Amino acid sequence: MDGKKEQIFHIHMCPNDNVMWKQIDFRDFLNTNKKRAKEYEDLKLELASKFKNDRGSYVLGKTDFIKETLELIGNN
Repeated sequence: MDGKKEQIFHIHMCPNDNVMWKQIDFRDFLNTNKKRAKEYEDLKLELASKFKNDRGSYVLGKTDFIKETLELIGNN
């Protein structure tokens, strides 16, 4: 195993129906679909500029994109 002596690892365990799996599926899809990843990057940059001091609106602004992406991969 590579790593520094001080390195700490975090292991997360959850049931198969936990929402965390949707997050992993979303990440994995973006890692293999560069076009969709670029769209997400552009959306995040736009929202960050628009909602500099409003994290709630920034997060809400990503919601539809994330839901649509999960539907594309059959995880909704």
